[in-house]
Amino acid sequence: MPRPDLAETAEPVTTAECWLEPAPREPEDPRAFLSTKCSPHVQRLPEELRERLMDEVLAGARRGVCLPTWRSTFLVHRVSR
Repeated sequence: MPRPDLAETAEPVTTAECWLEPAPREPEDPRAFLSTKCSPHVQRLPEELRERLMDEVLAGARRGVCLPTWRSTFLVHRVSR
C-alpha cells in the first residue's frame, strides 16, 4: 500500500530486483510442531496410540525436523534528482 507521506519525496524507481533464498528453519520444539501439523491425523487414533505415533515420526526424522522456508529479498534502485 503506498504511503502518502512519501509520495512527494520518493524518487522514481529505475530498476527493481527480487529473488528468493532458501532459509530453512528448525522448530524450537519439533514434537509440539509436529503435533500441531499432524493433529487432524493424530486425533483420529485412539488416545493410547497418539504418543507412540509421534515417537515413531520423530524417530524417522533422523536429520531433525526442518521447515523448507524461503526468504524474499527486494532491491530497488532510484534515480537521484
